[in-house]
Amino acid sequence: MERMEGAAMVRATTARERVRAAEAAATELGSVLRALGITLPSLGIDPVSLASSSMAPLVELGRCNLATAHRLAEVLATCVPGGPGGGAPGGAEVRTGIGAQGGGQDGPQVGPRGQRP
Repeated sequence: MERMEGAAMVRATTARERVRAAEAAATELGSVLRALGITLPSLGIDPVSLASSSMAPLVELGRCNLATAHRLAEVLATCVPGGPGGGAPGGAEVRTGIGAQGGGQDGPQVGPRGQRP
């Protein structure tokens, strides 16, 4: 899959190319997140940004429940130098873990270690 980034995306000459590139990016991100046990129910492309000829299309991450937000933070914390709980840039504390299995209208989406409840 070819990725278009930054200036290359802005130079995409047709609306169709811009939509395809944005859809591919959203699909790729969704696939990776699902493999990590994370579902962002509103993940998609931002239609307003597709209309612009001066900026790259945006991927809309949308909203998620608390359990999903905690799982996403947990996974991202593993990318911080020093691993979860330490080594964050600027000495910031990195806190991970699944808090309350929050609801929201889409209900709990992930449990500990990415397992579905």
